[in-house]
Formats: sequence, structure tokens, C-alpha cells
Amino acid sequence: MRSVVSVVSVASLLVATLLGGVADARKPEDVFGGKILVSDQPFPTQARSPDAYIDAIKRNAKDRILEDRETKQWRVFFAAFFKQVPSDMEVNVRVYDVTNGAHRLVDTLEQYLSNGGIRAYVSDLKLRRGDGTSGYDPNTKIQLVMDSRGRVIAETTFYIVGEVKKGPTQIDFSQPDPK
Repeated sequence: MRSVVSVVSVASLLVATLLGGVADARKPEDVFGGKILVSDQPFPTQARSPDAYIDAIKRNAKDRILEDRETKQWRVFFAAFFKQVPSDMEVNVRVYDVTNGAHRLVDTLEQYLSNGGIRAYVSDLKLRRGDGTSGYDPNTKIQLVMDSRGRVIAETTFYIVGEVKKGPTQIDFSQPDPK
């Protein structure tokens, strides 16, 4: 099922450049530490101040991502903020379907951080509509979990929303079964 999620672009978020010279300002990594925020639009990677950046991230974040009807997929932009620097430059991203309460692993992918000292990471991925054997169904609750060497460093839960194909509303029993 690895092919269901494709990473479109990987860009590191260098929040440290936002914070240069500001000793007492709130850091986005501290405000959002341990969380992944998702959106249907790219997250900003800079702002005039840390507080402006925090506000921009909050405004952009969503809890529901709408399906692109033409491509039959959901493009999920995400910004992950870590409480601590990950213990490795390789992080794993696991995607679970948690619609019915159980954690059904749908996909796993590896991401590589640009350097070992960052506490924030911005990227995006595509979740392809299912075909009955793989992929994602519309109106599903998704949990996105990032871990480093088995330790969860950030996570979130959100919904992917799309139109469900409707079957026939009436069944005609007047015709014999074609078996």
C-alpha cells in the first residue's frame, strides 16, 4: 500500500531565522510542540515576527480536507512541530484510518530532515481515493503520526471529505436473478 501516498515536495521550515534576535518571544515550536497542523493550502514559511507566524499558521490550519474532484485525491499540506529535536534525521510518517475507532495502518513513508537541529518540518502529501483494495475512502477520519526511532514526535487527526457514490435507491424484484 506504499504507493497510495506520494510526497509531492519536501521543504524544511527554518523557524530559527524567524527568531533571530528575539530572546523572549514565543517560539512556534513551543506553541505547537508535538502537533501536526494540516491544510488544503501551503503553510507560510516566514513572517515578520514569531507571533505573526503563529497567527498565520493558526489561520491556515484546517480539520477537514476536501477532495479534488478532478484528480480524485486529497492534497494535504502539513506543518509538524516537535517538542524536542528528533534523535535522527530520518522520520517516519504513518497514516491511519481511525474512522471506526480502531487504528488501521493505511500507509507509511520516510521523510528526511534537512539538518539535525530543526524542530519544525513542512511538507505535503497526496492521499489517493481508494479502489476497493487500497487507498482512502471519502469522509474518513485520518490520524497522521510522525516518529523518530520509534518515539512519537508529532501527531494530528483530521477528516478527508469527498462525495460518496450512491447506489440504486430501489431494487426491482419483479425480474428473476440472472444466475
